[in-house]
Amino acid sequence: MPLIKTVKVCLIILGLLPSFVIHFAQASELPESITVAFGQYKEPYVIQETDRGIEVDIIKEVFARVGVSINALYIPYKNLEEALETFPSIDAAAGVSTRTLEQFTYIPNFSFFNNVIVSKTRNNIEINSFSDLTEYSLLAWQGAASSGSALGEEFIALFGNAERSQDKYFELSNQYQQNAMFWSDRVDLVLLDEHIFEWYRRPVGMVLDVSDEVTYHRLWNESHSTSVVFKDEELADIFRQGLAALKESGQYRAIYDRYRSYN
Repeated sequence: MPLIKTVKVCLIILGLLPSFVIHFAQASELPESITVAFGQYKEPYVIQETDRGIEVDIIKEVFARVGVSINALYIPYKNLEEALETFPSIDAAAGVSTRTLEQFTYIPNFSFFNNVIVSKTRNNIEINSFSDLTEYSLLAWQGAASSGSALGEEFIALFGNAERSQDKYFELSNQYQQNAMFWSDRVDLVLLDEHIFEWYRRPVGMVLDVSDEVTYHRLWNESHSTSVVFKDEELADIFRQGLAALKESGQYRAIYDRYRSYN
């Protein structure tokens, strides 16, 4: 038996925004709340202390429209899909960049990341290819070189082999610590989303000097998108429709803009 049965209800948004139609589920047949797993330490996309952030707000906004509240669970990013498969209480995992659970439903184009390599300009580091990265110490986010990573096969081939000696390549789940290690000159380069780097620069600057000019090395031509993966197909369908409506109304962009200030 499916968890829920859906019926079509038209919601027309009037005014300056274009009209659009979304399909809601019958409120009486929806659960009051669902549990969604989010990756830790990736502000401003996930801000655990306040249960807010770009990804959290998008999920909450979509399901608030159908009267469903969100219980947020915060776990290491690399373990999101594993946790969804292992724990019955988790209904969905948000911000997933791989696709390993064929029995579940993935909704793509949930959030977008602009991954860059960051160096201190005074070090005069030139990065023109992935192979250039091997000449320097590089700290990336957890799972960056895992099989299926959005960073691509060339990057995975260079840094994803556990048997190869990688005394210059490291991964951390805590991106505050990643930022701090860069500013304390413990690594030459960091790989992370440009927005995350600038967000953490502020709190790290309370304990370290972050005034150096930096250079962004852009080895990826496009942003990397993530998905939300659901155990229940009909919950996934509700989210698919709600996410499309959120984007069409302009509220999706407004959520991103809400977190663009670094001051």
